[in-house]
Amino acid sequence: MLVCTRTSGCLARSCCLALQQQQQSSSSRAARAATAATPPSSNSNPTSSSSSTTTTTTTISSNRPTSSSSSSSSSRKMCCVAAGSGTGYLTVCMALMVGAGEPEGGVAIGIDYLQGLVDLSRKNVAGAFPELLQSRNFALIKGDGWAGGPSWGAPFDAIHVGAAAAAVPAALLQQLAAGGRMVIPVECNRGFISLEGLGDREVGGCDGGQALVSVEKDKMGNVSVKYITSVIYVPLVRT
Repeated sequence: MLVCTRTSGCLARSCCLALQQQQQSSSSRAARAATAATPPSSNSNPTSSSSSTTTTTTTISSNRPTSSSSSSSSSRKMCCVAAGSGTGYLTVCMALMVGAGEPEGGVAIGIDYLQGLVDLSRKNVAGAFPELLQSRNFALIKGDGWAGGPSWGAPFDAIHVGAAAAAVPAALLQQLAAGGRMVIPVECNRGFISLEGLGDREVGGCDGGQALVSVEKDKMGNVSVKYITSVIYVPLVRT
């Protein structure tokens, strides 16, 4: 069982809550399936800012494979990705949350466009959790965060982006699982942020600079965006 504490960092806590909610949702689906008489119908140093919060909603098609079996849906393991994984710290946090070191555990993937940081993160993990590097469910790879995570791990229940994007990347929006959450710093222009391929969305609380936002996708594929706080990150580089 995942436990999120008040002392958890802003970013780690947001991703932890996303995974916790997915886990609770999966358990609830499994319980309903077991008791039903008939089968059911077919995701830095934040600066203080205004406490106002605005949520906007739009719709994007879900890329989660459909299944004729309710048990296969309820038994799906948690999958997460950190785009701009840096030293690998948050990727390891995610891995421990989803049990990526276990044969039948969830998946945790870290992506960075700098090979030097990928090598450093692997070295860090080797010194603290060497078993993760031997797991098929854990990976630290060189790649472009704008292009999303590798297809073998998608869709992702939690996505963390460790650098500021000019817009929420379309690839990550597509890879966000139904019921999942993405935590991402994004450029804000007079209260608006951009979702790549979906246009601008108004998000209260940010007049300019960068905003840390929570992007959530519900079971119907509706995407909502919520402002968290103001931040300062390095840019998310597109390669």
